[in-house]
Amino acid sequence: MKLKKILIATLTIVPTVALISASCGNTQNLDALKDFISKTKLSDILDGAEQVDSPKKAEDLEEGKKQVSNKAV
Repeated sequence: MKLKKILIATLTIVPTVALISASCGNTQNLDALKDFISKTKLSDILDGAEQVDSPKKAEDLEEGKKQVSNKAV
């Protein structure tokens, strides 16, 4: 019974650790985004963005439109 519990715990933990280490290793796009945000004024980022209470899904927006939610998501 103890071996069965250890096996179940191992099968749960190993994929989780593998997923976390794989996702943490690839941050090129995140680093580029952080760099872009630090070099760009907030007013330039929000230029042309519509402020709404409940934003539409990205696929429902017209091409080139931006929305910013007034509420935390």
